[in-house]
Amino acid sequence: MLFDTSLPGIDGIESLRLMRADPHLAELPVIALTTHAAATDRDRFISAGVNDYVTKPIVDERVLLGSIARLVRPSR
Repeated sequence: MLFDTSLPGIDGIESLRLMRADPHLAELPVIALTTHAAATDRDRFISAGVNDYVTKPIVDERVLLGSIARLVRPSR
């Protein structure tokens, strides 16, 4: 799942916490897409439970595609 961390009405960390609390979503791979680009922001989102972190604007789409490729396994 691609996850924009700046949501209206709810903090991105809070919505991620709610997703992770749901047994159906707990193991869903999540990539945070965010304009929050400080090293402390990355650590905060990784600690909150995202599987990867990509900053916007996406200048090189290979960064996002590489993140997706690492998290998505082909079905057999």
